[in-house]
This record gives sequence, C-alpha cells and structure tokens, in this order.
Amino acid sequence: MEIVNESEIKRFAVITYVDTIFWDSDDVIECYEIFMGLGGEDVFRGVYDYKQCMYLDEVDILDITGCQIHSP
Repeated sequence: MEIVNESEIKRFAVITYVDTIFWDSDDVIECYEIFMGLGGEDVFRGVYDYKQCMYLDEVDILDITGCQIHSP
C-alpha cells in the first residue's frame, strides 16, 4: 500500500469497499471507465469527487462533462 499526501490526490478517485483509492485522475470519464470496466459496484464503492465531497452517479458525471456516458 502506498501512502500519499493529500495534495497529490487528483479531483476524482475510484474507491474500493475498504475505503482505499484504487485509481485517481482529474478526468472523471477515465475514472468512470475504470470503475465500470473492472466490475462497477460489484467491486468498488464508487467514483468520488473530492471537490464536491460526494460519490458520483451517471447523472452527476453527465452534469460535470456535459456529454453522454457510454458504458464499456
């Protein structure tokens, strides 16, 4: 396990059910594709937005990106 400084964390993160960051990025679509591509809610808690302090659903991601999401 790697310990990181809070300043190194990107805006969005894929969070596991044991509350660890699996993947982080400033690109919400990248995080969502990893989340869905590796099992979605069966494997992960969700995609978290550190700016809004909340887990995102597809509608939230649509609001952020302004474009439709296509699941893999």
